[in-house]
Amino acid sequence: PALYESLLDDEHRHIMGVHYTRDTLAEVIAAYAVREASDVVMDPAAGAGTFVGMCYHRKRSLGSTHEQALSEVYGVEIADFAASLTGLSLALADSQAPSAYPRVFKSDFFALNPGGPSNLTLPGLAHVPVPRDLDAVVGNPPYVRFENRSPEEREAVHAVLDRHYQIDRIAYPDFTGKADLWAFFVAQ
Repeated sequence: PALYESLLDDEHRHIMGVHYTRDTLAEVIAAYAVREASDVVMDPAAGAGTFVGMCYHRKRSLGSTHEQALSEVYGVEIADFAASLTGLSLALADSQAPSAYPRVFKSDFFALNPGGPSNLTLPGLAHVPVPRDLDAVVGNPPYVRFENRSPEEREAVHAVLDRHYQIDRIAYPDFTGKADLWAFFVAQ
């Protein structure tokens, strides 16, 4: 994660809402979120993988194997390079383990549906579905002004919230004005 962060200039970080969490804080959050070796966890804005890496290591400390931890820690990242770094750091987390494949979706979080298909294919698994049931969601969502997103992007996010309302009948707050994108991540 530090490598990726060092490659970004301040303007890009501001536009994309990139603000990284220190490893020590991510470690505390992972310890709180992951209570059992079998917990399934997702970071919906994984960046270069700080939170998914800490959750992976937490699961290993609780007794998970490399393969089990990788199959139960999911990252979602819209930026190609960051998603690649996340997957690479997870795959190399245990150099003694046999091959295993991380679950990092290169996608907009709002384009994924629980239990639905994804664009991630792994050897022997075909398309990896988006997990339906999670024990924890961790991370640091992007801090960008929602009104700075394109009309199409804003409409897509509102469609996701409307779909959840139709299913669960949970009324979400009226995110008008100057809400940052992180508020929509929390509502999702």
